[in-house]
Amino acid sequence: LPRLSADPDGLFDEVMTFLRRRPSEPPRLHYRALFGWLARRLGRSVWIERSGSSIEYLEALRVLYPRGRFLHLHRDGPETALSMREHHAYRLPISILYGAPLDSGETLTDLGPLDLDAAPSGDDAISRILASRPPAAYFGRYWCDQVVRGFRALRQLDADQYLEVRFEDLIARPGEVLAEIARFFELEEDPGFAERGAALVRGRPAERVAKLDPPERAELLEACRSGSQLLGRAP
Repeated sequence: LPRLSADPDGLFDEVMTFLRRRPSEPPRLHYRALFGWLARRLGRSVWIERSGSSIEYLEALRVLYPRGRFLHLHRDGPETALSMREHHAYRLPISILYGAPLDSGETLTDLGPLDLDAAPSGDDAISRILASRPPAAYFGRYWCDQVVRGFRALRQLDADQYLEVRFEDLIARPGEVLAEIARFFELEEDPGFAERGAALVRGRPAERVAKLDPPERAELLEACRSGSQLLGRAP
């Protein structure tokens, strides 16, 4: 809400008032009603929801919104994996889903049950997991599994419902790519849209895969291979 209003607390109160007045309905109808209300409240004509990693649950989104339009903005898998490793939010699920080891070599099994209510002490299991840096290949596997799951849903979409855009192309040719995205979503014509978006580009992040030790780099590339192939990024 801070991205939408100079008074996010006031807008939040309005959102809650709107939702509390709604009848009992399936969540997808609440979402459609909420996004529609927000668009009208803010004087906009369309709502585009951006959620990172949502390719993983594309099938569920397709079922909930059968005529939805889906834009897949993707970056090189190994580089994405290295970026994910820098974020605490990914380290815990990586440890839970794949048993990624801590820096000490211990795994979640070695640490025992997680106490989600315990106050962080620095030596508790969750704090230790968040402070660790698991091998990059685990994050590559996580990225790859998300892409593979998402691609299983593509055969259910019509051609006009799906657009794939490379992050690298967006950075290199922002005006052209943003115009393509606007056409895909059938946005109202705004001559300054692509130019304003292009002005926000700060350049391409430095690549880090080549700086890894050869064994770690090879493991990361292999972990990402299936997803990279689906995206046309690997032979």
